[in-house]
Amino acid sequence: MVAAAVAAVFGAQPGVISGAAGATAVVVAPLVASHGAEYLFAAAVVAGVLQLGAGVARLGKLVRLIPQPVMLGFLNGLALVIGIAQFEQFKTPAGAWCAAPPRPPRPPPAGPAPPAGRPGAPSPPPGPSRAGWRARSWGPWWG
Repeated sequence: MVAAAVAAVFGAQPGVISGAAGATAVVVAPLVASHGAEYLFAAAVVAGVLQLGAGVARLGKLVRLIPQPVMLGFLNGLALVIGIAQFEQFKTPAGAWCAAPPRPPRPPPAGPAPPAGRPGAPSPPPGPSRAGWRARSWGPWWG
């Protein structure tokens, strides 16, 4: 939220997107899980200082040297990492996978079984040419 507000105030364009929020989330979540939330502020300050240093040194023009397939591959890999991380939400606290409740058994069908084929269509004649009969019985739109 803070990064978006800073980018909106100091950004070059009104519609600019501030950095890779997904990549930041992938790195920050394990940091908070392993060290606690107090390290999050320190990590944000260090990241801000590094970004300011890169901006003062005018290193932004080096991004133009990164080929587009490399950027697309990075984003695809990031999407896989984020997607795989979501699988943990489907585990129980004991670590087992969640399962759907068993389905109740289906009741037996009521009444006689419906006739095969389309309702109202004549039954095919006996003999070896049943496939041709089916193709002709679909109506004039079939050809």
